[in-house]
Amino acid sequence: MEISYECSCCNKSYEIDMGITENEYEKFIDLKMKKWNSLNPLNIMTKNNTIITAIRPYESFIEDNNYNLNKDKDNCIRFDDNLKRLLNDYYNYKNYQPYFYFLDRNTEELAIQSQNLQDECEMVYFNKYTKNKWDDDDTKYWKNNIYNKTDFYDIYVNV
Repeated sequence: MEISYECSCCNKSYEIDMGITENEYEKFIDLKMKKWNSLNPLNIMTKNNTIITAIRPYESFIEDNNYNLNKDKDNCIRFDDNLKRLLNDYYNYKNYQPYFYFLDRNTEELAIQSQNLQDECEMVYFNKYTKNKWDDDDTKYWKNNIYNKTDFYDIYVNV
């Protein structure tokens, strides 16, 4: 399964192999939902109440010095092998999972419902959620437990 990435600064495009076929990807997502549902019978995930979202947000990759990204005078990230490596990690199927969604009636923005199993559910805006809350501990967890792990079927919630 491939995704096409186009740089907004230089308009170069790059085909990214997600490392899995479309059929295998659907099975992978289904396994994640089944595991969640077995642990959370009162909050069942289905294809009708979830979206597919990245576990580790794009902004976290951009801020990660391990990628040695090169920026030009306009602060645009140069399209080179370092950016390709970042994109391959970000778009790898293991960095994606199903997550609850709803449409906030006040703002008409897509939002997700994060599950904090100790407290009541909190509502957070989808586009702001991981960007504002992702930290070094999340990155360490991602690198040790999710990155390149074919047997990680949990739904990672960083609340």
